[in-house]
Amino acid sequence: IQTERALWLTLDDDVDPAAPGDLITYRLNYGNATTNTLAQAVLLTMPVPAGSTFVSASDGGSFDPLANEIAWSVGNISTGQTGNREVVVALDPDLADGDIVRASAAIEDNAGRLTRATADTRIATAVPLLL
Repeated sequence: IQTERALWLTLDDDVDPAAPGDLITYRLNYGNATTNTLAQAVLLTMPVPAGSTFVSASDGGSFDPLANEIAWSVGNISTGQTGNREVVVALDPDLADGDIVRASAAIEDNAGRLTRATADTRIATAVPLLL
């Protein structure tokens, strides 16, 4: 049996490498890649990455401080339909040179079709200029 992956998801950061204390914007792009399947009651979620603090979310994203997660109720996604959302986080000031901040996100519909994506951001501290 061959199944068609209904939902696709990508997750990208706007700065890499980043410095401790920087703001990073993550862009979540998603869509329905099927030729004839309506994805219903779609939920898009993104936990706040370890080593960062939530700042904002686009398009009515709801931040749950207990779960440390942002969620969007996307609704139905028709065949070929795409969309995007953004999340801004502040990197912790005590991150060290070479640390990796891993972001992840997931999209799922009410039929249980689940797709995940990740993005790694490398931390680089400024190198002092020697004169």
